[in-house]
Amino acid sequence: MIAVVPGLLLLPLAWYYKEHPPKNINWLYGYRTKRSMANQEVWEYANRLGAKMI
Repeated sequence: MIAVVPGLLLLPLAWYYKEHPPKNINWLYGYRTKRSMANQEVWEYANRLGAKMI
């Protein structure tokens, strides 16, 4: 039960992230690594791929 409740609470967040990935490089949310934040093209690719994995 302890593991199920947080998972259910994160489902709407995962859906939102999949439908509205971050458009610009930022430090707040998105797939943030040194490489993914190197340039805009890599950022968009990494976040699209990350959203598919959710």
